Amino acid sequence: MTYSLRPVIQILGLAGAITLVGCGSMTQIAPGTPLQTVISQYGQPSVSCANPDGTKRVVWSQEPEGELAWGADVDANGTVTTFTQVLAPSQFEVLNQGSWDAQRVNCHFGPPSRIETYPENPNQVVWHYQYISEQPGNYMMLYITINKASDRVVNYSTAPNPNLNPLVMGA
Repeated sequence: MTYSLRPVIQILGLAGAITLVGCGSMTQIAPGTPLQTVISQYGQPSVSCANPDGTKRVVWSQEPEGELAWGADVDANGTVTTFTQVLAPSQFEVLNQGSWDAQRVNCHFGPPSRIETYPENPNQVVWHYQYISEQPGNYMMLYITINKASDRVVNYSTAPNPNLNPLVMGA
């Protein structure tokens, strides 16, 4: 007899989403909202990165169980200037702009669901991020490859999540 872990993983992901958004929705956070207000409503961010100019980047992430991560840019006065769902294909394009290292990836997307090294490329690590594509129920993965020696992003790609995507699972 075999059992599928997919329903359990989906329930855990849903529980993570409910925990992250609490009573409200993070989509309702508008520019101009004090960061402390966001923190009091949704808890401490998963990542907080100070910028040299006194601004800050913060990310609330559901990884490793969920598929959402919300990033906010905060000005020197502690006010949110932008608030975006960062695990979305439109956000991945930023990886084509300038040079990205592991710290910058972490500050923009939050912590990955998994970091892996593959035997065929021992000088690289791959950061795995789960997300949901525009088609509801289509679970995807963002893979960001980082060179270990230079700590620089080499490339990125997307593919169906082999653990959660019904098309890949044969459902």
